Amino acid sequence: ATNFNPFITDINAVRGQETGYATLNPLGPGGLTLSNGNLTYTRGSTDWEAVLGTQSMTAGNNWYFEVFFDTAQSSGNGAILEVGIALETFTAHNSYLGTDSNSWMYQNNNGSNGQKGHNGSFSTYGLSLITGDTLGVSLDLSPGGSNGVLTFYKNGVSMGYAYNNLDCTINYFPAFSAYASGKGTANFGQKPFKYVPPE
Repeated sequence: ATNFNPFITDINAVRGQETGYATLNPLGPGGLTLSNGNLTYTRGSTDWEAVLGTQSMTAGNNWYFEVFFDTAQSSGNGAILEVGIALETFTAHNSYLGTDSNSWMYQNNNGSNGQKGHNGSFSTYGLSLITGDTLGVSLDLSPGGSNGVLTFYKNGVSMGYAYNNLDCTINYFPAFSAYASGKGTANFGQKPFKYVPPE
């Protein structure tokens, strides 16, 4: 028995209903290689490239997404991944997160610790993540809030807020950059999160 009907022309029945979830933007200026339905990003050269998500995280709401670290080195100059948020004005090509005033990030390359960066200022933050770990990202832009808060999570455990006092009246994009053989896979809710999002 089959439900196949050659006369059905409804596009959602034929091709499947679009999900409405964000992906990584294949039309952006960044030079990362995208795969897995534009959810996995890979860098194959020894320089930096970045990519933004296709949908913004709008002011007045709370947001969460995860990134699985497919290939990430905890120290040295190989397989570095950065994850964070950026404004639409961030220049993704030949650049990485945290180098300007338009992006905020976490990266896994700082020995036994992680690192955060914004506007060219980088400092020790949290723990380093390696291959097989999952980084959670929460952005609190609550209505009427005066302190937008960006927090990162290692395998479901908060590493404390990385930045507060973010402007709660503007929109931000999920943002990703990679160096050398860095490879990560984002989950914006297309499938169940690996760890329970914060309240």
